[in-house]
Amino acid sequence: DGTCAAVPEPGSNLTLDCESGFGTAVFVTGAFGLVAAGEVVRAIVNRTAG
Repeated sequence: DGTCAAVPEPGSNLTLDCESGFGTAVFVTGAFGLVAAGEVVRAIVNRTAG
């Protein structure tokens, strides 16, 4: 019904995995990984340049 609650409904098993249908999409996790890698490269460049 689209409602949001702080307490899960009895019997619900909503976790961040593919078993319950609430998994992840590869393009989302890939984007986060690329952003993290970019930040690491930026930190290395700033450390060696400064």
